[in-house]
Parts: sequence; C-alpha cells; structure tokens
Amino acid sequence: MSYISSPTQKGQGLVEYALIMVLIAVAVIAALTLIGPRVSAMYSQVNSIIPGSISDSELPPPPTEEPFGFASKAEAESAFCISYTGTDHFHVHFNTTTSRYIGLANHTPSPTGFTLLPPSYCP
Repeated sequence: MSYISSPTQKGQGLVEYALIMVLIAVAVIAALTLIGPRVSAMYSQVNSIIPGSISDSELPPPPTEEPFGFASKAEAESAFCISYTGTDHFHVHFNTTTSRYIGLANHTPSPTGFTLLPPSYCP
C-alpha cells in the first residue's frame, strides 16, 4: 500500500510547526511579564546584601592629591640617602607654598615652586 498525499496536505506540517512556535512565544512572553518584576526585585536585594556594593549616593568624594615631597627635611634626607648611595652630597629643596621637602642630586635644578637649601650629606 502506498501513501499518496493530496495537494491540501502538503502545507499542513508547516502550519502545525508555525502554530507551535506561536504558542511557545506567547507562553514565554506571559511568563516573563508575570515573573519579571520579582526577578528584578530579587537582583536588587542580592545587590544590597553583597559586601562592598554601594549606591552612587554612598560613594566617597574623590581623594585630594597629596602634596609632592616630604613633611620634614629629615624625611627627605633619609629617603635620598637610601635611594642614592654613593653620592658625596645632595641638596634638599623646600616648597614654601606646600611646606614640603624633596632631596635631589647635586647640580639638579630646583623644581617649580621649590627653593634650594644648603647641601646635605649622607652618613
């Protein structure tokens, strides 16, 4: 017995698949519409529980830049002697605006804003 399809049966399979796809799409859209707000609330709750997660309003202000140099002449001398061993002497420069000190090798010009102090010697 052979099976012969009529012209009306040829498009039936395509229509059935299209109807199944439409039903699946409607079901997915309905599920997302119903569950969407609860999922969003759950993510917000998890985000608030995670340590270190903060809102934009809780962010600290940006840090202010630390003035360049050391707070005391002794600190500048100590840092220079540790970094540049072998030099016979060096100069400490002082900034009157920021009250900071830096140590530079002999014959190095003063940076902008710094004045040259008498030479210092490493022990």
